[in-house]
Amino acid sequence: MLGLIFKTLAADELRHAACYASYLRKAVNNRPECLPDILRMALWMLRTTNDAPKHPTMITEPSVVSMLEDPEYTSRMLNMYLPGRDHEGPMQRRVLALMSELSGERLEKVKDLLPMIRSTQVA
Repeated sequence: MLGLIFKTLAADELRHAACYASYLRKAVNNRPECLPDILRMALWMLRTTNDAPKHPTMITEPSVVSMLEDPEYTSRMLNMYLPGRDHEGPMQRRVLALMSELSGERLEKVKDLLPMIRSTQVA
């Protein structure tokens, strides 16, 4: 049963990501000058000090996560039921692939975003 719940949640997150990617493509297509802002947002989201990427639902206080009885619950459950997996790596690779597509340059690591941001900013 828990596997079915995880599968359903994952499918829903993939659907959200696909919609979000579609909006980002339209934004850059309609207004190319917004690309540096999108790249900055991706850099902010992916760069972390605690191996947990930021999420828009965590920007404000109270955040969705801070309202949980135990904010570490989800991470513990993922590690317990899916041990040994890199839970953030696939998401990070997908975000970098989309940023590569939008910028027209190959971005393989989070550290590749900052030089791209600098190169796309209008002086």
